Amino acid sequence: MTATFEAAQRTALAWRRTVLSATGAALLLVNHVANARWSSASAAVLAGGVLLLTVAVVGLRRSTHLRRAELVSARNATRITSAVTVFVCLIAAAVTLRAPGV
Repeated sequence: MTATFEAAQRTALAWRRTVLSATGAALLLVNHVANARWSSASAAVLAGGVLLLTVAVVGLRRSTHLRRAELVSARNATRITSAVTVFVCLIAAAVTLRAPGV
């Protein structure tokens, strides 16, 4: 095994952990919306859940490319993951400030 192959495998595992985390967070957000009464804050939380599922799909694709040793740029996957993370944090902050009990 070469060092490059081992690095790609470690990165693929990191993307898989990202997929699991994003999926878990998305399920928690969807569960929260399902158990809470519907409001405009619920729509924002649901949108955050959908965005996290997008990160899960992107991460799964990236992990698959790495495991197959396909040379595909990670720029888009990294940009999407970063943007969604910031956006979901902003949604959480706005919902918390606007409706703390939601």
